Amino acid sequence: MRKIKLGNDFEFPWRITRGGEPVNLKDATLDLTLYINTIGRFPRKVPINLIDDNTLFVEITPKLADRVGVYILELKYIAPEPALSDGSRESSFDKKTFEIVATSEEADPDDELSFESDLLIALRGLKGDPLKFEDLTPEQKQQLGSVTVEFIDSKEYNEIII
Repeated sequence: MRKIKLGNDFEFPWRITRGGEPVNLKDATLDLTLYINTIGRFPRKVPINLIDDNTLFVEITPKLADRVGVYILELKYIAPEPALSDGSRESSFDKKTFEIVATSEEADPDDELSFESDLLIALRGLKGDPLKFEDLTPEQKQQLGSVTVEFIDSKEYNEIII
């Protein structure tokens, strides 16, 4: 389960399948609710956009996930199903999708993560190549001068001079 720092926006596509086959949600009535996994649950309605016939685009804002804890997304939908006696299929399922944590130290790195239910979560933002010392101009290297970075690992301190 993905751990995300309190106060961050994040978004993800959620592909819905039934028995391994895509569920056509194009003509379905959709209801997505976010709960925190505590007594009282604090239900919040989540806006949904369809990316394609069976993939939802979900955006979680700090206003929706405003407490530390494990969050559950519950999707309920009613889709046309001519083979059934009432002509529709009602489905409901939920998934513990992420945990909001208080500190950055507790949070996962901000790369994509895949879940068994075809659920992906990524923090908002573009990811480029890392900046390398070799990429800097001679002037930029000179401006840096001597930089000390301390990494704390238990009781040991390591120093890096650039």
